[in-house]
Amino acid sequence: MNNRTEIETLAREIADGDPTGLRRMFGAASAPTPSITWAPDADLSDQTLEQRFARVLGQLGRQEGRYHVDDLHLGAFGGMAEWLTQLRRGPDGAVRYTHIGPANIHPSVRGQIGRRPEDIGGHFGVYLAATFRAVELRGLPLLAAHRMIGDGLATAWRRTIVPLMDDSEETAGFVVLHCAASDLRAGLEVVPAAVLIVDAQLVVRHANKAARKMFDTSTRLRQDRPLFEYSGLDLVLSASPEDILRHGTQQRLTCRRVALQRVGSCVVTVSAARHHGTAYYVLMVQDAEDPRP
Repeated sequence: MNNRTEIETLAREIADGDPTGLRRMFGAASAPTPSITWAPDADLSDQTLEQRFARVLGQLGRQEGRYHVDDLHLGAFGGMAEWLTQLRRGPDGAVRYTHIGPANIHPSVRGQIGRRPEDIGGHFGVYLAATFRAVELRGLPLLAAHRMIGDGLATAWRRTIVPLMDDSEETAGFVVLHCAASDLRAGLEVVPAAVLIVDAQLVVRHANKAARKMFDTSTRLRQDRPLFEYSGLDLVLSASPEDILRHGTQQRLTCRRVALQRVGSCVVTVSAARHHGTAYYVLMVQDAEDPRP
């Protein structure tokens, strides 16, 4: 079975509500089977982002909730656009990513601007392409949720896929809300201070909104990068996250920050937290010249 045939077969099963192909594909990869919900009701969701997304769409929709590709502009979503991806159909008929919001750190879509979902490769690329094709076949929004193997921070990755129509009522593209359903991530988003969650190997696993504003100086710099590469913080940590948790200690350190060929200094409060059995550093970062305590 070639890649295109596999995508089409899986898409038709998803459109029909048949999970057989998904179970087989993800089972072969020793991964949990994604869940699929057609025409999800945001009022029943406990995710604030999904509720806000639905409200904005409601203001942009035409009759019977149809969304025209010309009506949808990312500016209408305000700050929520950082959680969105957008795909458009090109002259060759292929659907490609045209926007990937900076808050969307899902490893499957980083660096995919101008590429097709199936270009990601492997079973996950087939799965992504099949979900978009299924939405095209059925003409309804789709909520797909799955766990990534080895992703200790996200309880589930939730994608709300909404089809966008052209004047001929054909699918011209999609807008997608990516939401990492995790109590840790959700809580940090409302913290006004810049907070980084960093693993024992000093790789940034999550940056809250304040930290993204502070450190995301380039769209090429995504999370899941080494701490210095992502943030410019020249920070030396003498204790592991497990040690910090074991002794209940918290440190307040001053370190250099290298950014845009300039050297400054930051005050970093170092603590730790355990999430899904794994210990992480929790770094609260403040500019040394910031007068706030």
